[in-house]
Amino acid sequence: MTMQIDPNTWTISQPQPGTKGGKACFVSDSTNKAIEINMGLGNPFGCPWGASSFDDDATQTRVNLDMTLDDEGADLFRQIDEWLIAYAIKHKDVLFSGGKSKTDAQITDSYRRLAKEKEGYRPMLRTKINLEKVRCWDEAHQQTKVPDSKFKNADIWPKMLVRTLWIIGSGSWGLTLEVTDLKFKENEMLCPF
Repeated sequence: MTMQIDPNTWTISQPQPGTKGGKACFVSDSTNKAIEINMGLGNPFGCPWGASSFDDDATQTRVNLDMTLDDEGADLFRQIDEWLIAYAIKHKDVLFSGGKSKTDAQITDSYRRLAKEKEGYRPMLRTKINLEKVRCWDEAHQQTKVPDSKFKNADIWPKMLVRTLWIIGSGSWGLTLEVTDLKFKENEMLCPF
């Protein structure tokens, strides 16, 4: 069973200049604490590609971790997506200031959804993970290290923090989820012959 998240209790800061020319808004709860999303009690998510960077640079430690979502997880992240879009439309003068004003449709279309969907495939959740800082746990709840497979084809149960709402110069925007803890079970690859 997945946990319930109520984005209506979130606080989103004023946009700050980002490191690569965009803007970032810090996201916290009403007491100014980081928002935690703990998926450790539900069904595992799949991890078909493992942790990797866009350009397959093996030296990077902060990389993407894409996970397949079950129906309950997909519903949770769809709800967050819809709330964020409504929030951005309501606060578009603050979030998207400094350039040509955006229509509600442009804001919706330029949003990078948490629950990415493609016909014929399970919804995917894109997160960030720092391979040098993430705490890993095995099925027996014993702390362990990042596996050599970098979680490829593993079943995973992530604990994540909501970090920032990001906006880049091209107009794309989205929410950063960072995995801080990860329970995993490596699955054996079966010979196809």
